Amino acid sequence: MKRPCTWRALRAALPVLLILNAGCGGSASPHYYVLAPVGSPAPAGPPATTSPVTIGVGPVRMPAYVDRPQIVTRKSSDEISLAEFDRWGEPLGEGVPRIIAQNLARLLPNDRVALLPWAGVRAPQYQVVVDIARFDGTVGGSAMLEARWRVIGGDGKAPREGHFAMSEPASEPGYRGLVAAMSRGLGSLSREIAGAIGSP
Repeated sequence: MKRPCTWRALRAALPVLLILNAGCGGSASPHYYVLAPVGSPAPAGPPATTSPVTIGVGPVRMPAYVDRPQIVTRKSSDEISLAEFDRWGEPLGEGVPRIIAQNLARLLPNDRVALLPWAGVRAPQYQVVVDIARFDGTVGGSAMLEARWRVIGGDGKAPREGHFAMSEPASEPGYRGLVAAMSRGLGSLSREIAGAIGSP
């Protein structure tokens, strides 16, 4: 009776075992990112001659195609790609309004800024409404931000509104660079809104 060749059988099975091992324990773990506000808060200006105003941020509407856990990149004008292992640490529908509010608080340090809903506090004197049409980009390329904004209120003044569109180049490769460029884009949008609130 011929004995089976154990070594030959093991050698034949080795590639299969390696593939199974890679599938079970060798998969890449996801990376999570959050948007960041503009740099250090602006120094407080001279004492205001009038009481500080209150600013309410919201609603901020996001396009449904980007409000998902995966970071969305643009492949062409009508095709997007979802990152498999690079994801948002919070829903964009919550992160974007929070960052705009933080930016306005830093850009207008003499004023008070609240996020919608502002239950329990007096209705804000200014309400900032933002409709974002595009918020994506390409890895190693640029972040794209397009939005319409509106500032309502201010002692009976007519609403101020504007259309914002910009392309912000990434300063480093990978998704980290893209997310940083997206944060800078929101910073530029916030500066434009702050200018409308602060102008007479």
